[in-house]
Amino acid sequence: MIAYNVNLNTTSVRRANSVAFDVREAGRVVLDSTGNILRDADGNPIRTTGSQKA
Repeated sequence: MIAYNVNLNTTSVRRANSVAFDVREAGRVVLDSTGNILRDADGNPIRTTGSQKA
């Protein structure tokens, strides 16, 4: 396992979280056009994959 920190040249928490979701393996949850979380048949949130793979 490797961990590292990245400093972003911004004070925007929203932008920093967006970058983190894009990088994480789990990615982010998928939203429909009204902003609701899409769920699978078991009720779990559907996620897009991030750029870091295990």
